[in-house]
Amino acid sequence: MKLPLLATLLSTVLLASAAEPPVEALTLFGLSARWAKRPIADLEADAARGDAVAQFYLGQLLLTGLRVPRDATRGLTLLQQAAAQDNAEAMAELGRRQLFGEGLPENFDAALRLARAAASRSNGAGLHLLGQLQASGIGMEADAKAALKLYEQAVAVGSPLAMRTLGRAHLEGRHGFQPDAVEANRWYLRAAEAGHPAAMNAYGYSLFTGRGVPKDLPGGRSWMLRAAANGEGSALQTLSEQGQLDASTQRMGWREAARAGNADAQFRLARLLATGELEPQNATESPHHLLQLAAEGQHPEAALMLGDRYRWGYGCNRDLVLAARWLLSGGFRKFGTDNASATISEDPAQGSAIVNWFDDNGGKLKPRQTPEDRALAEAIHLYLRAHRQRDAEAMRELAGWYRRGYLVPSDLVQATAWLHLATTTGSAAAIKERDELETKLSAEQRHQARARSAQLILKF
Repeated sequence: MKLPLLATLLSTVLLASAAEPPVEALTLFGLSARWAKRPIADLEADAARGDAVAQFYLGQLLLTGLRVPRDATRGLTLLQQAAAQDNAEAMAELGRRQLFGEGLPENFDAALRLARAAASRSNGAGLHLLGQLQASGIGMEADAKAALKLYEQAVAVGSPLAMRTLGRAHLEGRHGFQPDAVEANRWYLRAAEAGHPAAMNAYGYSLFTGRGVPKDLPGGRSWMLRAAANGEGSALQTLSEQGQLDASTQRMGWREAARAGNADAQFRLARLLATGELEPQNATESPHHLLQLAAEGQHPEAALMLGDRYRWGYGCNRDLVLAARWLLSGGFRKFGTDNASATISEDPAQGSAIVNWFDDNGGKLKPRQTPEDRALAEAIHLYLRAHRQRDAEAMRELAGWYRRGYLVPSDLVQATAWLHLATTTGSAAAIKERDELETKLSAEQRHQARARSAQLILKF
């Protein structure tokens, strides 16, 4: 009797092992499903002990603001720590960010190096990224067939990213395929079941519209709601436009999508909270916090609204430098960099990228009139000099504003951050001023200033 019992127990253990792969083998989507309810304190403890998987996952949470306050600097640091321990998922994510300039300087050589390192470890995200580089001809000759082989290798190791890419390729007739919605949906479903939000949305849309599959409104609605809950806010917009959501369900969906890091959902939720149409459920559900997250996620309207809040000190301390930073980011993303961009940097009284300063005729600029407008234009002028020309004198002047509390809150840490940025230009005056100012800061404040300096200049 003992041997059959032992065999049964052993069989149970083996089956459980097969059903629960080690976390080291999981993709980001797999980790998100496995650790969705894991306490953040446990992740923090594991990351502090040097667990590379915990460092990677916690870094992703910090970068998106999902479940924790967003901290891009620390998030990237954790990804780099994980990558230094040969965590292939972290390597691939850093490579993707270097390719697209997301939180890191755009660097194709670094993206290629990291993609190859991750791919050499049979990592699906790394193989997929290498396929994107191969298809685009970045660092190598463009070759659609070679890219397809890399995507297929990524699928073989379970990459939802590659499954979704093959779905799009079949739907749109890329990589030598003929357009085939039936085959596209086969791939979309595989990616959706593996946890890819955009694939959930795509497959749900197919069910909803009968694109390559029998029409199934309840099934499509279900998949699109799952996509929204995982951060794909456009799914809610589609369902709303088709009259498939009541107001209560839609608002619940925006909340879930906002928590999952979707910038459009964060912006919409911020507006609902600001107008009093929704009551906040917790301290993180404030209009200013959500707008900050959405703006950092490159949402133009959120950046413009956030800039206006900093301009007038609504829900925050008045800070014309941050107002300039976000208004420029939003304006450039909304209207493009061609509309009077040269005028902005040459004459601050005539130009800036602020939405309510543009007319409706192609985004042409309106003139400045009030002292408040002229003060903001001064901040915009200095920020653009720092941004475009890496002008050390402009950076030093902005640092001086924070030292004196001129048009901004008095903040010696922020002043030091601007001086740190100015020292990267080789300015001897900036080095001297920074060293003098650092004597007034604690060790922790000096660390904060160095960390902030990397985030002062946005990529428009």
